[in-house]
Formats: sequence, C-alpha cells, structure tokens
Amino acid sequence: MAERGWAAATSRAIADHAGVNLALINYHFRSKDQLLIAALDRAMLELSDAEAPPPRVAWAGLRKLALEFIDVHGESPQIRVLFEATLHAGRDPELAAAVRVHLDAFRHFAAHAVESAAKQGAFAPGTDPKSLGVAVAALLDGLILHRMIDPQTDIAAALRTALDAWTTPSA
Repeated sequence: MAERGWAAATSRAIADHAGVNLALINYHFRSKDQLLIAALDRAMLELSDAEAPPPRVAWAGLRKLALEFIDVHGESPQIRVLFEATLHAGRDPELAAAVRVHLDAFRHFAAHAVESAAKQGAFAPGTDPKSLGVAVAALLDGLILHRMIDPQTDIAAALRTALDAWTTPSA
C-alpha cells in the first residue's frame, strides 16, 4: 500500500509481496479492506512505538516532538499508509472509523499539551485546547502531504513558524 497506493494493493499483490499464499490472507482476514485496516493499525503502532511520549507533555515538548516526527517519519512508509487510508476513508465507513481512532488519539495528546501550556500563559486566555489540538493535527497532516507532493518543501521551518505564531510572546 505504501509503495503503490490503496487501489493497487490487491490481495494477490499483497500475498506476492509478503511471499505467502493468497489463501492464507483470505483465511486470516475477512476481506481486503480488513487486511488494509490491519496494515493501518500496524503502521500507526510502529509510529507510536518509535517515540512514546509521556501522556502529559508541555507545549514545548509537543513542538519538539512534532518537529522530530516530521524529520524522522515525514516520508516513512507508515505515513504513506496513513495517507492512503485517510484518502479512502471518505468512501468506507469502516475504514473511516479505524482512521478516526488514530486521529483521535493524536488530537487528545495535542490537546493535553495545549492545556498544559495554557495554564502557563502560553496562549491567549480562552484558547480551547481541544480545538487547537485538532488544528495541530491538521497542520502536521497538511505539511506532510505538501512534502509528499513537493519534496523540496521545508516543512520543518513552516511547522516551527506556525507553532511559534500560536503562542503568546511571553511563552
């Protein structure tokens, strides 16, 4: 899926790539979609295991993790799997639910970082941590997508600029 895209990831192509019999895939997974959802889950597990952050992290920590994530994983096969799944989630409610689980986990993580920073005066009074967590997740997705399309895009600089602009000067 990471190499050829969601549509080209046929059960036969996956079996050939894995060096297994097609019947083995059909035995373990109800459908190609179930196999691809399992691939998404595995990719997200690999990404989250790469650097498991503490459950509560300050804004500076989130900023650092986001920059490191972009540096290390911005062009990884796992990210390509996530983007392929995300693109097709609009057409498949079961896939959308699987993508949403991973998206919600990251949004929750980002909201905790925003909430912690807000208590330290890093944001304007009344900043909604949950909404800013959604914005951070969308910003990362968008920047990674831009680099996938144009490898010359300096997404680390764009991310630093955006994250810095969101905080108050005293932060």
